[in-house]
Amino acid sequence: MQNPLNPWDALADPHYQEKRNTENFSPGTIPVLWPAILKELKDLPKKKSTHIVDFGCGTGDFCRKLCREGYSSTGIDSSISMLSKAYRICAPGLSYIHGDESALEKIAQKADAVTSIMVIQFIEDPGPLIRAAHKALKPNGVLATAVYNPRFIERCLETGKKFQRVPGNQSRYDVKIGACMITTHIREEVLYKIEVGSRGFEWESTSYPEYTPEFLRLFKVDFPTDVPEYMIMTFRKKDQTISSTM
Repeated sequence: MQNPLNPWDALADPHYQEKRNTENFSPGTIPVLWPAILKELKDLPKKKSTHIVDFGCGTGDFCRKLCREGYSSTGIDSSISMLSKAYRICAPGLSYIHGDESALEKIAQKADAVTSIMVIQFIEDPGPLIRAAHKALKPNGVLATAVYNPRFIERCLETGKKFQRVPGNQSRYDVKIGACMITTHIREEVLYKIEVGSRGFEWESTSYPEYTPEFLRLFKVDFPTDVPEYMIMTFRKKDQTISSTM
């Protein structure tokens, strides 16, 4: 049964069909984000004993990409409709779990890396997710995240594209994804450094992958491309135990 409170259930069918029917699907996500995230994982051995968990995996496309790269992968998502699409395509070393942060926590120091691509900005309080990622990772494991670049949001507001400000809140915006309006929480880089750093991680890098001329040739988009859309941040788990009160 679909969760009527989970808007991602309603996006599962169009999301899946668009990917299946478009050779160069998804302006941004695949041609811009995937190479940037994989670059952050480049030091991990490409073998099936290297386990990467993708939190908020949706229909599982990035999980399958990780398996093709040589890793094993577990995808976690709260949308049963998204996962029903993910299960249609199997791959060696691939598994899925329906759940939230508590499912991630149960990985219990078995993950070499946790990725979260365009997920955290849709969570009002990211603290439970960050704590769960810490518990899921092995010592010195990698947390690689991708969120909206705050400068991109500002540029969209200037041009009247894609985002609407939520009245009375300077960090909340509604963004239209498919037929749904989803609330997103925009945080500056320094806030993520504080939020994640206070929960047992060390910041390693921040990058803003730009749209390439090839991307602009292939895709016709109706939002600004002169400012990078994404902010990618990578953290490493400190080799210590954090307090449950963090």
